[in-house]
Amino acid sequence: MILDTEAGCQATNLVDTIDCMESCKRFLRDESGQALIEFFLLLIVIVMIVGSMKNGLRWLTVKLWQFMGRKIAAPCTGCDAGLEFDLIN
Repeated sequence: MILDTEAGCQATNLVDTIDCMESCKRFLRDESGQALIEFFLLLIVIVMIVGSMKNGLRWLTVKLWQFMGRKIAAPCTGCDAGLEFDLIN
């Protein structure tokens, strides 16, 4: 019977499984394991920052086009189209 652990190690008995888990713990304590974890955390933070910038830019663009659309779609030269002119929905 072969046991497949989360770390990708294959163990045939409980002793091998424990050894495999110990090697995983050593990997996480090792600097290369720490660097890998830091890399993924940094990647997650960068993705979150870019995502929030994208949403902020989208919001700003929609507000600008709403303002300009009210002026363009107005029934007369000096009036607005009104608040019911909504581009978001």
